[in-house]
Amino acid sequence: MGNHVYTAATMDEVMLNDLKQFIAVTISQQTSELRSDMAKMSGDIQEVRGDIKRIDQKFDNLTEHVAEALDTANEATHKQLQNHEKRIRKLESEPA
Repeated sequence: MGNHVYTAATMDEVMLNDLKQFIAVTISQQTSELRSDMAKMSGDIQEVRGDIKRIDQKFDNLTEHVAEALDTANEATHKQLQNHEKRIRKLESEPA
């Protein structure tokens, strides 16, 4: 080790370099944590997209079943209406 004489200017430069190194390390750590958080969020977003797709498929299936049930109910109602019309015509055509 040599004898180093530190002047105020040298001390300021050493402190400035230390501060620069501290800032660089701190930013590096924070950026690394941010990247990690973003990677986790990306995975979460993919999971949510998958959930939405499954919900959409279930909704489509439910809509299809409701439409089929309505068609069936409409057909039954139409047949019953036709039957009533026949009975009314028959009653109207009978002599009083």
